[in-house]
Amino acid sequence: MRISLDRADAKALRVDLPGSRHESIAIRSATNLRGIVDQSDAGMKLEAVAADSVELEAVHIALGTLFLSSASGATLTQLGLVLEQTRALLTLAAKTGALEANDLELTGDSVLVRGRVKLTAPELTVRGDEGALSSQHVEIADFVLRIGDLEFSASMLRGDAVKIGWGAGGFRLSATTLSSPVLRVNAADVQLTAGGVAVSALSLEGPLLSMASLAIQSGQAVIGFRPSSAGASPSRASNAPPAPPAEALFDWRALDTVSGQLDVDVAVDLTVPIIGRRKATHRPRVAIDRGTLDFRALESNLSKLEDALLDFSVRDGALVLERVNPLFPARGHGKPIIIWDVDTADHELAKRDRVRLSVLPQARLASDARDEGKPEHASPPSSIALRELGLLHINARLALAPGTANLLGQVRPRSIGSFILGGSVFHETGGSREGSALGELADLSAEIHQLVLGASRLDVASVKAVAISPIELAFADVNPTKLQLGLSGVVLEGFALTL
Repeated sequence: MRISLDRADAKALRVDLPGSRHESIAIRSATNLRGIVDQSDAGMKLEAVAADSVELEAVHIALGTLFLSSASGATLTQLGLVLEQTRALLTLAAKTGALEANDLELTGDSVLVRGRVKLTAPELTVRGDEGALSSQHVEIADFVLRIGDLEFSASMLRGDAVKIGWGAGGFRLSATTLSSPVLRVNAADVQLTAGGVAVSALSLEGPLLSMASLAIQSGQAVIGFRPSSAGASPSRASNAPPAPPAEALFDWRALDTVSGQLDVDVAVDLTVPIIGRRKATHRPRVAIDRGTLDFRALESNLSKLEDALLDFSVRDGALVLERVNPLFPARGHGKPIIIWDVDTADHELAKRDRVRLSVLPQARLASDARDEGKPEHASPPSSIALRELGLLHINARLALAPGTANLLGQVRPRSIGSFILGGSVFHETGGSREGSALGELADLSAEIHQLVLGASRLDVASVKAVAISPIELAFADVNPTKLQLGLSGVVLEGFALTL
């Protein structure tokens, strides 16, 4: 059967598309409809179909691996359409001046897109399981994009040169620009509410989500930290290749350009030989200049007994914390407790009673086999037992100047105009006492390299922020449990998230 239409108006028209899925399109009305409908046992052809406007009653159709539906229908203007549907293959090419749908939903390949949609000059092409939908300009109210456990939502999203593709290569999404007054991101351990969002050159293809730039005028982020012992089910498939080993989170050499003041009260409750139980509060008041501190001044901040028993010395090419006889103190001849191996430059610096902050995390116990020159053996149980440790009244006022080192690590700070932090953190044997820290940061510049976020990895070539305030960090014992950030003037460039 072959039907030719010329400037026809139609109402309550239903088009059943042949095929195993029994898809259909219910047309509420069409004006100035024209074209050719060819129906045969082999299938259906729509040739040179055009209409000034078409109102769809409802849509539920499979376009290859993508399912498109709208329960309340859609309105199209200036429609041009060519379609051939057989039981084995759908071929479709459609253009319209505009499309509006109140509840359009696209699903496929663990991806869902939903919202009240307005498309300018959309084009749809389908051949079998392959297809693409593009539009010069997009406005989506009540927008939702769900990719596995990751969800993006917005009351309004606008985009230019937006294109969705699907088929053998999986789901694909690209846009020249995207913007939203308020965008929300929800994942397993991260919630972000961002205001004044502007994105350029977005691309989602396979597991990779990338953006040339992402700007956020203001926002709030909440990050939850899971205990390392939690037996969470891995999100990767069991036959997926293991992720490459991650770099250390932070390169301590970044501290080489820190300056400022760090004050803290250190409350210690421990059991020691001879004395028994010892409770003391040490009050370090640490002035930091270009990444270095005066370790002799730090030593003098210890309480009287520890100051009498402990000395820093420079000996045997290392900086050493040693125990001395308080009756016959002889710096450099006590029993070594902790050793920091230093290179020539740091050795010369230590002779002036200064040490780089980046050296301090490289401490080793004096009983280490490297110090004794003997093979390592199992150590006897320590006679020193820590009962409680409190970092009280933390008061940090720091800045990070630009450095020249080629930093490694997942988080690589370049500079920080100012960083202020206060709070208290506690440790008790077998306990989980709550602690907290509150701070703020200004003029941040950094980069992120393969930051581990569960099974995902994040790269950002440049991170800049006018301010991050407040910074609220909650602890259970010394383990962080929750981080809340207030964001202002954040710009990310070279963003790439591997899902």
